[in-house]
Amino acid sequence: MTHAELLEVVYRFYPRGLSPWGLGYEDTEESYRQREAARRGAAEYPRWKAMITRLRARYSSTDHSLRLLGGGIDPGYSGDIGIPGRKLGFHVSLLGPYYGIRLTGDPGEPPAARDLAQEIEATFPGYAPIPPSQGDEVVPDVSLDGRWFGETTIYECLLAQAWRWSSEPWPPPPVSPEKRAEEKAALEAVRVRLRERERLGLPVARPDFEAEERAAARPPSRRPARPDPHGRT
Repeated sequence: MTHAELLEVVYRFYPRGLSPWGLGYEDTEESYRQREAARRGAAEYPRWKAMITRLRARYSSTDHSLRLLGGGIDPGYSGDIGIPGRKLGFHVSLLGPYYGIRLTGDPGEPPAARDLAQEIEATFPGYAPIPPSQGDEVVPDVSLDGRWFGETTIYECLLAQAWRWSSEPWPPPPVSPEKRAEEKAALEAVRVRLRERERLGLPVARPDFEAEERAAARPPSRRPARPDPHGRT
């Protein structure tokens, strides 16, 4: 695969120069293709689910793709497995024959990543990993929900908007008061932008701010402990 080939796929599914909240975004051919890909992903979900089931015989794992079954739109299937002290995210694209495993440089990641790659390639024949030298490239004229022009990467377009956060220490470190203050300030900034759109008479998709604030205020949830041969509880 080449950088030009990946960009061609991105531009097939994402309109250039339009924000997802912008007027006319959902009427574009690119947005229609996104929705069609998500519907196809929901229809073919049993193949992904079978792979997750096999992985759960070896790791604790979380399937983040159930939202596709409820009509959600994502560029790929997403999940993570538990390895000692952290979670390791992996993604399989619905937009092309690509996958990615979010490596952060932790020394405990390579053996599990090799196992994941073998499982993904056996389940999705012909799929290949997008290398970081290409996946981390910014697509300057594409915006995602919460990712502005000049920030969005090929990984986020073709695999998962949450790509960069899909692998991290687990359990996560406590959130500092300063970080919570930053999150509240970010929510307030969104409120300001929405009020400005309303003033201009533009369409508004209003987030549930109260739910966001409650999520920011509570400690991170933890999954029930279960036996794990790789040491995570």
